[in-house]
Amino acid sequence: MAPLGLPGGWHSVVHPLVSTRQLCRSGQSFRISRQPEEEGPQVRVLGEEETAALVSQFEARGPAFRSLQRYVDFLQEVDREVHLLEERHRAHLRCAPGCDTCCRVSRTVLPIEALRLWLALQQMPEGWSKPRPRRRECPLLLDHRCMLYPARPVLCRTHGLPLLYIVRDQPTVSFCPLNFRDWPHAQFRPEQVLDMEQINATLFSINREFVLGELQSKFRDTDRVRLWTLLELSPKPSPTCDPPPRPDSSSPSTPGDPAQP
Repeated sequence: MAPLGLPGGWHSVVHPLVSTRQLCRSGQSFRISRQPEEEGPQVRVLGEEETAALVSQFEARGPAFRSLQRYVDFLQEVDREVHLLEERHRAHLRCAPGCDTCCRVSRTVLPIEALRLWLALQQMPEGWSKPRPRRRECPLLLDHRCMLYPARPVLCRTHGLPLLYIVRDQPTVSFCPLNFRDWPHAQFRPEQVLDMEQINATLFSINREFVLGELQSKFRDTDRVRLWTLLELSPKPSPTCDPPPRPDSSSPSTPGDPAQP
């Protein structure tokens, strides 16, 4: 499975094995190399009309969707894995408050992720924002921080760490080039990477259950939603100023967490 949404210029680590299962048994290391970014699987990005139809279902059922709790529980599991890996690599990570390079890409999300973000938008106070023109960055980014940080998608929770994907039948580890700069010949063992094949498999399973089991048949489990469109269709205007209160400054920042003050 090729990585989706990784910023250009990320380092990649390649090892000639064919599966994460073999990888975990082998105990071998990965070495850094430069790899061109792979294209993700063919998906359909929903247009404004289709996204509006999706949002109408969000409005009709809101948090009553059965798949939502499974998704929220899954996010908590991902956060635990991220925290453990952050502690392991703390000396080599440069992710810090105000670092938002990973947010400056046009972002799409799965329908189940869109539902969680849409519900979070409904909890924002009235008058919290004003419209702004579209740019090539995440529309949730404001003053170098995320305005819906607790509801952020899986990809945003894992950015910066060594992420394992299978690309062209080869285990490939990608990570932000700002990290591991003092480790030019880095080697990664299985316990030192985040297995995105396993994480994405669970995420896609939850999304498939949501789309095929709870939404109308016009939607597919490979559909993706543009965040800009989702925010523009929200009852509240798209963000540009007057953000919500900053998160607790005592909370530690983690890789992929540019939203910390």
